[in-house]
Amino acid sequence: MSVTDKRICVANFIGQHKTSSLIRWSSLSASSYYYQSKLGKRGRSPSSHTLLTDGNIISNESIVIAIRFILAEEFVCFGYDKITDDLRANQFIINPKKTYRLMKEHKLLCGFRITEDSKNKLWLATFNGVTCLQPDGEITNHLKENVGPNKFFTHVVEDYKNRIYAMGFAGLYIQKNESWEKIDSVNRFLFALKGNRDTTWFMKEDELFITTSADSIKPIFFALTVH
Repeated sequence: MSVTDKRICVANFIGQHKTSSLIRWSSLSASSYYYQSKLGKRGRSPSSHTLLTDGNIISNESIVIAIRFILAEEFVCFGYDKITDDLRANQFIINPKKTYRLMKEHKLLCGFRITEDSKNKLWLATFNGVTCLQPDGEITNHLKENVGPNKFFTHVVEDYKNRIYAMGFAGLYIQKNESWEKIDSVNRFLFALKGNRDTTWFMKEDELFITTSADSIKPIFFALTVH
């Protein structure tokens, strides 16, 4: 007999005998009988503030703003561990678990994205260029040279003409005849990536659509015609 069945049996005889006796006769523990399920997540509620080394208290919203400032710096593509170290260096008393939770909630984690093209190649945008896995298992690396000191790429997509595009902090590149060319006209929009990993972009015919949004940043949407 299940715990639920035992609780139903006890409930049927409440008022005729002592509840403690009914629980004992049904071989049901008191904790199982009196347990009341709760809505929401189990465990302790997440903290809403963090202490500073000088004794002041700062809200989670302010911590997220500080994280965005760190990620917006030039050549920065830190994960939550390095972000935690940077916050601690700036008087925050914070552990990596909380940093990870806040960055995950606000989509600031440095996650890599895999794209499969029409030739069954797998493209991976990384912090050190773009990696391609061929159908035969061969791995090739791209955009590691001649792109400047910041080789962090965030997206790889394919358009309807089977052209491959890669976007990162170094700019937008298109692959032509196994070589890469930079599309300079998109450079003025690269601020959309700074400090914000929640960026989506896709190709439709000759137009590149990019949108980015964040809690403290006004949503940005624009289209760029490429040839």
